Amino acid sequence: MSKTYSKTRTLVECALMIALGTVLANIKIFEMPNGGSITLLSMLPFILVSYRHGTKWGLFTGFVNSLLQMLLGFYAPPAPGLLPLVGMILLDYVLAFTLLGLAGAIAKPFKNRLVGVAVGTAAVCGIRFLCSFLSGVLIWGNLSDGLPAWTYSLTYNGSYMLPETILTTVAEKSFSGPMFEEVTAPFPGQTLLDRTSMNTWEDQAVIDKVNEIGKPRIVLAGLWTSVCIVGPALSALDQGFEVFVIADACGDISTEAHNRAMDRMVQAGAQPITSLQYLLEMQRDWARTETYDMTTGIAKKLGGGYGIGITYAKTMFGAHEG
Repeated sequence: MSKTYSKTRTLVECALMIALGTVLANIKIFEMPNGGSITLLSMLPFILVSYRHGTKWGLFTGFVNSLLQMLLGFYAPPAPGLLPLVGMILLDYVLAFTLLGLAGAIAKPFKNRLVGVAVGTAAVCGIRFLCSFLSGVLIWGNLSDGLPAWTYSLTYNGSYMLPETILTTVAEKSFSGPMFEEVTAPFPGQTLLDRTSMNTWEDQAVIDKVNEIGKPRIVLAGLWTSVCIVGPALSALDQGFEVFVIADACGDISTEAHNRAMDRMVQAGAQPITSLQYLLEMQRDWARTETYDMTTGIAKKLGGGYGIGITYAKTMFGAHEG
């Protein structure tokens, strides 16, 4: 894979994370009157960039997001003058969001990855709180209604930053959640490959497993078509694999998004199929009695109208083929 392609893909991913962060920032659980809110994990995308691509990309993505946040919701400082304006821009926007990109660097020294991720995430959330706290003391302190400026700032910023930090740190450790039982049940004892990369193809453990199996053909299904499937599909095609994508065994945030993701893969050379089509292509012949019961059992449970048809035919006519 060329460096130019890799850099372009990283830029695209960073742009998607900025877009995701912007959407999450507008899903507000609670909003303060003079700026600040508890959002739905709006810091998480920028922290993930830092873990995946390093400090440089994390800082870059956070900085671009800080400019975007200023454009979308700028709060003018209560005191006139250039100094309060510059101070607020730096503390409430540029530094507060850019420094989220340090998460990966803070986590790196820890041998236990989970501990490192938790510490790195909590640390950058704490840095963002410190920026907001200093802004409250130095710039917004005249709104304290008689309270000491530091008390006002600590109370005001802590009321939304503490819950935001907890939500983000917890989500970082359990972002994907457990694997669905429907996926693990057919493969008892199979070790799951835990990873942080969005593109499966970039994970060394996955690459080693693919090389160990040594097959030239790959069949893909997953949770999120645009992310979980497009990345490894394009990477596998680029390396000469024959790729089949089970179109109805993955989904997206909308039908349009799913369809465009499928189009992207088809244009690159992937072949779309359905889950039932894949199942029956593997069975091939109903005379293969060793897999007949398993195939029809899956079809009856998950095959929709076809499964109902099998049940009806067996019940009414004693049929023994699909």
